Formats: sequence, C-alpha cells, structure tokens
Amino acid sequence: MLRIVTKSTQGNAPGFTGRWPEIRTHLIARYSSGGDDGSEKKKAKAPAFGDQRSYKVLAARIARIRRLGIFDRGHQHLRYDTMLAPGRVNIIDLSDLDNVDVRNLAIAEILRGISEQQQLLYDAAQQEGTAPSRTNVIIEEAHEFLSAKRVDRMPTLRDQLTRIAKRGRKRYLGLTFVTQSPTDLPDEVLGLVNNWIIYKIDARIIARIKSFVPNADESLWNTATTLAPGQAIVSFMHMRRPVIASIDPSPAKLLMSR
Repeated sequence: MLRIVTKSTQGNAPGFTGRWPEIRTHLIARYSSGGDDGSEKKKAKAPAFGDQRSYKVLAARIARIRRLGIFDRGHQHLRYDTMLAPGRVNIIDLSDLDNVDVRNLAIAEILRGISEQQQLLYDAAQQEGTAPSRTNVIIEEAHEFLSAKRVDRMPTLRDQLTRIAKRGRKRYLGLTFVTQSPTDLPDEVLGLVNNWIIYKIDARIIARIKSFVPNADESLWNTATTLAPGQAIVSFMHMRRPVIASIDPSPAKLLMSR
C-alpha cells in the first residue's frame, strides 16, 4: 500500500523538507510504470494507481454531491425523539425539491432516523414492561419516490424499505404508500404491502395489482372500475376476503396559518 505523506506531516519528516514535489514525482513515476529498470516482471507486480478515467468519474460525482449543499455542516439535525412523541403529527413537505436524487436522499435519511428511534422506544418499553408508542409513516406520491425505473439504482434504499416493512410490524412501526399510479411501483414494493385500500381504477391497473391482493374474485374486480366517490375495495390481513366499503370523508379542514 502506498502511503502519501500529508502536508501537515511532510515538513517534520527527515529528508522531506523542501523536496515534496520531487518525491511525489518520483513516486508517481515508479508506481505507475512498474520500476526504473523497465522489466516486464516488475511492471506486472508493481502496484498501480488504477484507471485515471475511473478516478475522474468518482471525483465528478463527489463534486456534484458537494454542490448540492444537502449535508449538514453544523449541529442542527432532526430531533427524532421529539418527532415520535405520542399524539404528534409531522408533515415534511419536499414538493419544492425538483432534484429527484436529493428528494430520495432526504426521504431515506428520514426513514433511517425514524426506524432507529422506534427501535429505541421499543427496547425501552420492553424493559419497562409497557406497550411502545405506535408510529406510522405515510409516503405520499410513492410512485415518484419508488419508481420501477429507478429502484435498481437505489439498492440501499430498497433494502431499507424492505427491512422496515418486515421488521417494523414487530416494533409497532407502520409504512403506508399512497399513489395514483401503482403500475409505476416495482414488484418488490407491491409484494411488501399487506393491507390495501383501492379506489376507482381502470382495467390496466387491475391487471397489474390483482395478483398482490389475496382472495379477490373477478366479480369484485369488475366493480373496481365503477366505484362511486367514497367507495373502495379494502383488503386487510384480519379479513378472509376483500369487501367494498364506504369511506367517510375526513372531518378535518386544511387551513392556512402563519
């Protein structure tokens, strides 16, 4: 392994004072060419710095992330212990983020923090012998966040969602996806869904999701295209078969405040 002496230590090392450009040139010439004698054997065994094109690609990506300015540089951060307090509702609006990569990074970080905080609450409740607080995360417009075209390029985020969906139930952490385009979601995400609330949809969407909703017969799917406003097909784990239900409108009103 080639160890490069940093600027902070090169001035104190014997023989390095004032000669760093010369030594650096010698190191680059030696380890990139395989030695001074030019023998093929030494060239084969000598360590190399790697493909310079790969370095430039990596440097460009790191520089792009830095230019985004999305990483905290101070001590300000989200207080997940306050966010997950009982009776609290947190609304995080990311609609002004046009960059899809930045939006996905923000959502992934929030999911990670919530998952870790819920684990702490669960462990504390287990020690005290009490029921832990219940937390539910709702992802609006999930098709923009988990598009089937981009999920393969986000393996870490996909694994994180899978872990929350599988382990969250035991720790009272729920995950809800809300979307108007379920056909854009990948099969990996649709397979994680256990409970469904399906409003009026067309035949194209029915063909896409019918294999993920258990015990639903064709007569029920035929009515899915003609559901009235407020009606929905509901399928829950504790129900043997899906049914058509009437969803009451929310009594809450959206008011603008300052």
